[in-house]
Amino acid sequence: MKLAFLVLLLVNLALLAWQQGAFGHFSDSGREPERVARQIEAERFRVLSEKEVQKLRERAGPSKGSGGDSAIGQ
Repeated sequence: MKLAFLVLLLVNLALLAWQQGAFGHFSDSGREPERVARQIEAERFRVLSEKEVQKLRERAGPSKGSGGDSAIGQ
């Protein structure tokens, strides 16, 4: 049992060292480039007032759906 504990401890320490870059960097493409590419630009978002929402709804015209979101904001 002690041997299993020591092996797991050594494996965890090795993985921690590898994650922190102790063995060098194997690729410079970033940790998760596909997720970085899909990030949303938060600075482009803004909260709309009720008047702005109504203008957008009028410009979009009547919805063809079942009207499931018609109760939103009421």
